[in-house]
Amino acid sequence: KIARLTTRVGAILPSGRLERLPVSHCHSMVKSLARLWDPARKQPLRPFTQDEQAFVANERLLIPLDFAYFAERYWMIQSEGQQLKPLYPLWESQRLILAALAKQEEIRWRSKHPDGLLCNGLKGRQLGYSTLAEALLGHRIVTQTYVKGLVASDVPSNSGSQGIFGMLELGFEHLPWWLKPGVKFWNTDSHLVL
Repeated sequence: KIARLTTRVGAILPSGRLERLPVSHCHSMVKSLARLWDPARKQPLRPFTQDEQAFVANERLLIPLDFAYFAERYWMIQSEGQQLKPLYPLWESQRLILAALAKQEEIRWRSKHPDGLLCNGLKGRQLGYSTLAEALLGHRIVTQTYVKGLVASDVPSNSGSQGIFGMLELGFEHLPWWLKPGVKFWNTDSHLVL
């Protein structure tokens, strides 16, 4: 997919291809571009420079194709000290889960199975599974159109803004303005329609 997309967008990007940029560069650009946003008028204060435009184009084209790239650069979580940080670096347990999902996805693709994946994560504690699952769902709803997602828990105290839906809200709320799709309806603790 990346090779086909690159041939179509080569004129937009200075290098002529999509690039996986270093995490530190992406974080620096997020801070820089955040200063351009006027929240009152809901628009940038000035047009992008050519470098800024190339950066945003690269990221908006690459992110739908590469979950780990997205999660490590743009999906924010609360760390142990309750501070915000990107889902970076992915833990070994999270990489193993992604590899297992990728294997199942490839099997379905090769067999031309019409449905996506349904995953029941029977997991141990503190493996980063819930955080990864929320980030996967967030990636899908942010980068794809006409997608429905469900976040649910059988433990009432693990619902709403303090539970797993709160993880989704937090990640979405802290996306850079140039990545965030428009919100049609957002009922905190309950549902989000983009």
